[in-house]
Amino acid sequence: MHKILVDHHQEPDEASFDYGISNPDKSSTCEMIYDFIVGSGHGDKINEDIAECIYAGVVGILVLFVFPLPPMQCINWWRDLKLKGLQHVKVHEGLFDNFLENRLRFTGHVLLHRMQVFYGI
Repeated sequence: MHKILVDHHQEPDEASFDYGISNPDKSSTCEMIYDFIVGSGHGDKINEDIAECIYAGVVGILVLFVFPLPPMQCINWWRDLKLKGLQHVKVHEGLFDNFLENRLRFTGHVLLHRMQVFYGI
């Protein structure tokens, strides 16, 4: 079995993988997966389900970490995914407008038991 790395972080542990690519200029690994699918000539294989997964991965990083993304790059992949059936409002609501009890409990646990504050830094 081969281990393959696809990563957008700086200096990943490439030695632990048989094959790999890392591009810190990309917003997310999902953006790299999208580029790989389209670049390999298989963009027609992206259906609504795949589009939703790619969108969720990219938007999750962009919204949560405020990663800078050139506007045209963002518009191009978003437009392509919309043409392939992406229902972005549904995905956005699932990611960010979900305030079920278990999510609130998890957030409370993290804030109470895991958060560390370093003053003066």
